[in-house]
Amino acid sequence: MVYIRINVNNVFFALNLIEGMMKAVDKILKCLENNKYGLTITNLVDDSGLSRSAIRTGLARLEGAQQVKIRCVGMAKVYSVAGKKK
Repeated sequence: MVYIRINVNNVFFALNLIEGMMKAVDKILKCLENNKYGLTITNLVDDSGLSRSAIRTGLARLEGAQQVKIRCVGMAKVYSVAGKKK
């Protein structure tokens, strides 16, 4: 039989991180859904109140889940909800 020691504090810390990221992803999606042309990271920071780092991490998760699409406009990337018509 193998016993594994689990530090309860570490589990709660990890759960809080996951919950915070899910809230950030929800905020990002709401901002994107409210704009039919899409938003840049700077626009998302202004609209959501989240940090640039949180936005970038959330967008990476959404990209991986294929929930957002990216359009390059000059040097900027414009993000919008995947499947949403303009």
